[in-house]
Amino acid sequence: LSPVEALDAVYDDTLDVAATHATAHLEGCAITVSLIRRTMCPLLHVDYVNQRAFCTLLGRGTEWLADPKAPEVEAIVSVIQKAMQHQDYTTANNLKEKLIMDPRVTFNSASERETVLIRGAKWPGFEAEAPLHRSPQLSHQDKFRLVVKVDGV
Repeated sequence: LSPVEALDAVYDDTLDVAATHATAHLEGCAITVSLIRRTMCPLLHVDYVNQRAFCTLLGRGTEWLADPKAPEVEAIVSVIQKAMQHQDYTTANNLKEKLIMDPRVTFNSASERETVLIRGAKWPGFEAEAPLHRSPQLSHQDKFRLVVKVDGV
């Protein structure tokens, strides 16, 4: 692919992600395309937006808890969410680390070019239910990630 063809492909993919996001019937959106050369958000977190669509065009995709309702996960997630609501980020981050290290906890990850649509912590009535997710760790073999992010406005 030539550089122009590659940019055209990114443009087309970005429009596809935005179109997926538009299925939520939001009035508008903000689009960000980022070339990420380091792990940006390795801790589990929620996004403080109404809704977000994201797609890793190149590289490893976003990761989230495979089964947040599993008994070994649900109790910890509930305490994490309550700590975050009370802005007790030390407790929340310690529990997130515990969750990540627990061998019973598994993660799903988006495939390259797979669009993920999530409700964020600002979605009305959904504040305590926003899904915990994280950026994948970049290894020496993973030079970068090309990520499209679309937020509702």
